[in-house]
Amino acid sequence: MSHPKLIFGAGHLGMSFPTTAETIELLRYLKSKNINHIDTARRYPSPKPGLSEKLLGESKAADSGFIIDTKINIPANGPSGSLTQENILESMEESCATLGVKQVEFGASIVVRRRAD
Repeated sequence: MSHPKLIFGAGHLGMSFPTTAETIELLRYLKSKNINHIDTARRYPSPKPGLSEKLLGESKAADSGFIIDTKINIPANGPSGSLTQENILESMEESCATLGVKQVEFGASIVVRRRAD
């Protein structure tokens, strides 16, 4: 029987682990436990949106072999129709730049949408 795949939820990165150095230590710990998949979003953490992706980028998480999932950054209360190709591409470009990856590929998988448009 295979073991379940664990994915680390990084919604608190920037709060519980507020610095790049602390994030690097966290990544080392995750690696030691064979956890190489991270879930984040441009909105994380809620008090400081964008800091989770920023810390993952600064700590070179993708270069260290982590798979990173993030979410399209469209305002939760945005108007209907805000999920346009332009907005999706802009959000993906921002996430890739912040995470330190050149494109969406193994090492940074993106595109999760949580509300109807």
